[in-house]
Amino acid sequence: MRDVKVSPDSRQVAFIAKDRSAATFALYVVPIEGGTPLRVSQDGQRNVSSFDWAPDSQRLVYAGNFNQVNPVEAEDVYVVRRDGSGRAGISGSLGNPPSLSISNPVVSPDGRFVLTEVFAASSSGVSSAPIGYNSYPINGSPGVILQREVNGQVRNGTWSSDSSKVCFAVAPNGRDFRLSYRNVPDPGQFDFLITENSDLNDTCAWDSTGNVVAYVQRASSTSGGSLRTRNLQTGVVTTLAEFGGSSREIGEFRYNPADDRQIAFLGNFDTPTNRHLFIAATDRNAPVRISPALQGGRRVIDYAWSPDGRWIAYLADTDNDGLVEAIRVRVSDTATVFFEVPGYDAKSLHWAPDASRLVFSAGVDVAGSPATRLYSVRSGSNEVTPVIDGGLIAIGAIDVASPNR
Repeated sequence: MRDVKVSPDSRQVAFIAKDRSAATFALYVVPIEGGTPLRVSQDGQRNVSSFDWAPDSQRLVYAGNFNQVNPVEAEDVYVVRRDGSGRAGISGSLGNPPSLSISNPVVSPDGRFVLTEVFAASSSGVSSAPIGYNSYPINGSPGVILQREVNGQVRNGTWSSDSSKVCFAVAPNGRDFRLSYRNVPDPGQFDFLITENSDLNDTCAWDSTGNVVAYVQRASSTSGGSLRTRNLQTGVVTTLAEFGGSSREIGEFRYNPADDRQIAFLGNFDTPTNRHLFIAATDRNAPVRISPALQGGRRVIDYAWSPDGRWIAYLADTDNDGLVEAIRVRVSDTATVFFEVPGYDAKSLHWAPDASRLVFSAGVDVAGSPATRLYSVRSGSNEVTPVIDGGLIAIGAIDVASPNR
């Protein structure tokens, strides 16, 4: 079993699995309360590789190689209702069928479109790097080519919040990536650049309007750069943070989900060896460090905004004792609480959809070891509640159902 995902309404769980008696992986759906898993992908000696839920929780899109009769394992994308009915191919081919593989579907936030990656395929197999992006209406209408680089690469396609645009990195020569975007459903005929050429300019984040995009502008891998926002309607560019030198980086930048005026990011631009967590206002270049001073090459491992934007949580060894803590910060006044499980590393964290609880897992202090314990803490409390206090082999991805479930 792999790729477990709870439906947006928290009523169903979908996953890819291989039955003991079968040789291939299929897509299954089961009620979150339990029951018999229902296979919703078609039968056959072919595999499902990836899938996504539609926002209405009624449909899923998935990629599989069911239509291929040669050994290259090329894929297409399909849509199916969660009860297994209405199964249909939606990707089709916008190029020469034997030369393309369409896979890795991602449904737009409004549920109307599906973004897919395009891979080159030949008699010897499928390329490991995507060469383009397509967009298809989820209702089965003909799709469009958003970008195609036959001799290059694309990566990191990201839907805008309003589902009107897709941002992605493109390298016509396969090496020097720059950020571009396309409109959906009409991609236009021009190269809508966000950044100039650079092998590091390859991720973006959208504000809630879908008109402002955040990105890192870096001229080369050996020079400094900056975290910026660009208003695609007015063309106005605002610098939020600057860094210099090849050893200093800014990454994993994310808008406050409830306030477009704030962006959090990880960076070591103020200290070369330690990666900290910062929050920047989107109207000026004055980032504020949220994590305490870290020593000896320590770094913030991961972070997450609460859905209401009032809190931010992260993982780091802040007291330099070799154990990773889960830390919660109140954004309004940076009040900070540290949650440490003696003898264990905090491994991952997740917020409940209503921001009422922070949930984090923990495991033994060994690199790469799995989490075996699970804890939760209410947003307004400092008391940790054990959910699973040992006894499991491993805990994987964490998700929390919505309040009504």
